[in-house]
Amino acid sequence: MSQSKNNRNGLLARIHILANELGMNKDDYRDMLEDRTGKRSAGDLNTRQLLNTVNHLKNLIDGPTKQPLERNPGESPQMMKIKAMLMAGGKSTAYGDGIARKICKVDRLEWVSEEDLYKIITALKKQGQRKNWNHND
Repeated sequence: MSQSKNNRNGLLARIHILANELGMNKDDYRDMLEDRTGKRSAGDLNTRQLLNTVNHLKNLIDGPTKQPLERNPGESPQMMKIKAMLMAGGKSTAYGDGIARKICKVDRLEWVSEEDLYKIITALKKQGQRKNWNHND
């Protein structure tokens, strides 16, 4: 077996191990992959996407202790709502950053324009309804 095939198989295994550590069920796992990559199976990912997914899952595991959801002075009500929704879903700010990348094409949630924050709120609201997150609208 080639080195690149071994590396790919190792990344695939690592993704599944991390997803299990996070307690992701099959639907959550596939939703996360689709949110991050547009694909519902890790087997369809290229090496860069596999590495990014491993890093994302590591951040989800380490995120809440290393990146607490804090309120910044002068933070908008929409951003406070987004952070509350993330907390209700048990998601880290890294997860919010991933949504910002997918929907608004910026790398960090904080960089989403005030005019576009509603898009993030709408996405989180829909996901919360699908996943039965406990948050108030």
